[in-house]
Amino acid sequence: MNLIDYFIFFIILLSAFFSLMKGFTNEILSIFTYILAFFIVKMYYKFVGSLFIGIKEEFFRNIISILLISIFVFICGSLFNYFVYFIIKKIHLVKIDKKLGLVFGIMKGVLIVTVGIYFINTFTELFKYSLWKNSKIIPFFKFIIKWFSSHLHYIYFF
Repeated sequence: MNLIDYFIFFIILLSAFFSLMKGFTNEILSIFTYILAFFIVKMYYKFVGSLFIGIKEEFFRNIISILLISIFVFICGSLFNYFVYFIIKKIHLVKIDKKLGLVFGIMKGVLIVTVGIYFINTFTELFKYSLWKNSKIIPFFKFIIKWFSSHLHYIYFF
C-alpha cells in the first residue's frame, strides 16, 4: 500500500466517522433536503425572482431567489430532521441509528472516492504516475466506475 491508498482509507474513515456521529436518519434526511432544494429551486426560482421588481438585473434577481429558496428549504429540512431525531431518541433507537449511519458513511465515502478517482482519471495526468499505478485500492474503484458507466444510461435525472 502506498500514500494514495492511505489517503483513500482516510477519506472513507472520515466519512464513516461523521456519519456515525450524525446517524443514519440525519444523513438520509440531509441528502433528501439537498435533492428537494435542488428541485424546488429549479421549479420556482424564476417566479420568486420576478417578485424582486426593485432589482433591474435578472441575473441578480435569480441569484437572490435561489439563495432564499435554498435557505428556506434547508431550515425546514433541519426542523424536520430535529423532529425525527427527537422521536428516535424517545423510542430508544439512537444506537441502531448511529450504527446504520456508520454503514451509510462507509458507502458515502466509497462514492466520494469513486467520483474523485473518476474526475482525476478524466481531467488530470495523475494516473500516469507510478504512485497512482502502484496503488492496491484504485483498481477496485476503477471497477466500480466501469460498472456505473455501463449502467448510467438507464438513469435520467432531467
